[in-house]
Amino acid sequence: MNSASNSKVDLFRAATVLTVVIAVAFIVFGLVVQSWIVVAVFTLIGIAGLSTWPTATHNP
Repeated sequence: MNSASNSKVDLFRAATVLTVVIAVAFIVFGLVVQSWIVVAVFTLIGIAGLSTWPTATHNP
């Protein structure tokens, strides 16, 4: 059962990291094309992804 729990935590960590990485990529894209709404939206998504990091690193 512990192995399944660790896999679940690892998947949650991966999802958190991917959310932040994708958000940063779109922020850079928004800066390049100077679309400030894209920058604003993905900044909020990146902040939301970062706010889940303490939960992602907590072992059950």
